[in-house]
Amino acid sequence: MRKSIALLLALVFLTALCYVTPLPADAAPKMIVVPDDYATISSAIGNATDGDTILVKKGTYEENPLEINKTLSLIGEGADSTKISFDPSYSEFTVNIFEHHKVYENPIKVYADGFKMTGFTIVTTGGYLVINGNGTKITGNQILTDLHVSGSYLKILENTFSAGVSVNGSYCQISANIGGSMWIQGSFCNISANIACINVEGSFCLVEGNKAINAPASTFSVGGNDNIISKNIIDHLGFGLAVSGSNNTIYANRITNSGIGLENPERSNLVYANYVASNCWGVNTGYNSTIATLYHNNFISNTYQISTIFSGYPTQYFDNGAEGNYWSDYHGKDANGDGVGDTPYAIDGTRSDRYPLMAPFDTDSVTVKLPEWASPPYVRLISPENTTYTTANVTLEFMINKQTSWMGYSLDGEDTVTITGNTTLSGLSGGLHKITVYAKDAFENIVTYEPIWFSLTEPFPTVTIIAVSVAAVVVLVGLLVYHKKHKREAELS
Repeated sequence: MRKSIALLLALVFLTALCYVTPLPADAAPKMIVVPDDYATISSAIGNATDGDTILVKKGTYEENPLEINKTLSLIGEGADSTKISFDPSYSEFTVNIFEHHKVYENPIKVYADGFKMTGFTIVTTGGYLVINGNGTKITGNQILTDLHVSGSYLKILENTFSAGVSVNGSYCQISANIGGSMWIQGSFCNISANIACINVEGSFCLVEGNKAINAPASTFSVGGNDNIISKNIIDHLGFGLAVSGSNNTIYANRITNSGIGLENPERSNLVYANYVASNCWGVNTGYNSTIATLYHNNFISNTYQISTIFSGYPTQYFDNGAEGNYWSDYHGKDANGDGVGDTPYAIDGTRSDRYPLMAPFDTDSVTVKLPEWASPPYVRLISPENTTYTTANVTLEFMINKQTSWMGYSLDGEDTVTITGNTTLSGLSGGLHKITVYAKDAFENIVTYEPIWFSLTEPFPTVTIIAVSVAAVVVLVGLLVYHKKHKREAELS
């Protein structure tokens, strides 16, 4: 009898170890196709849940205004072939006999993080697109109305605009867009390779490689501190490049038929290696509180190379202590042939370039030095090392020099595992292993740490902890009680 009960107990215990209660799983994101699954985009949105993707096939879709409060990806088959057309309702009011206004309902309103829209032409008779949420991505669209986007970590990429674009948020990337006027407010923003009039109000922004031409009533402006304004092409703009704020670096830009204006910084701005030609004024240094250092610029055939309409400029310097700027109207000599004029270039009664260049400076040789926040993250791996370990659990420990949006590792070429920080590699087999660590920042700059090889001396036994069902435990306890009781009764008898 005792052997039978012991055998039964062993069987129950083994059954309990093998019994795993499945955990409820979250519903997987799904793909909804318009018009296959739903005839309209609005009905597809209504039946979607967070994380779903709505794929819209080629065609023209007449839609009522869309309101989205879910994390969705709205994907068209291409802006040249997938069009959403809106005719929103409006209200009217009269201010006076000269002013009568129509206020349209906005055709697209989004209030959700992580919204994505790509591959559409958006047409509307009125109103504008309003998108609020962090992590928004608007890419590859043609938008024929105003776009207003707010939130952090935004990406506005490779769109064509016919109207205004307003972006409010930090750590945003606005790149490779065409058309419209852009108004960007925020810090640590990357505004690059756009063909548009750019207006930035923020700090620590990179404004690089944009082109703004043939807009006589427009300006290209950057306000704020510690911005980098580089390699932009500005031509035939009514107000040219206007920079206000302090400690901005303005270099390697090409400014023609426009001019540069500097306004009232509290700390010095640096202006160097710019091509400044055929403007009414090359640089308007504004009031006498303006602080600036200018060198290695090429001032060519400007009506006024430097503005002289104000007096007293005690904190403006036109050289770096050894070399100054090239002035097309400088006629001094260079007796020793060192490339620097023997006499200063006089600007007015109080200012001069002490070391004018005899030939234009090679502005194309200047490279853009990215700020730390716009550079790829740097990862230093601490553990594992290139050595042999005698344990099956090895610590993965590393240091990183900036905030990241994602980190992961790949062990022995397997799929990448997402992590949030240091971790432990458990249950490793003996032999040689390779680990590669990855990191990505807010601008999707990705760094791959060079693979590290390490080894373990031999295979190690592993212990797997399996969830034991409550029912099996109850049965086991019941059998133990029964066995004890039966034993006691047997002894008494």
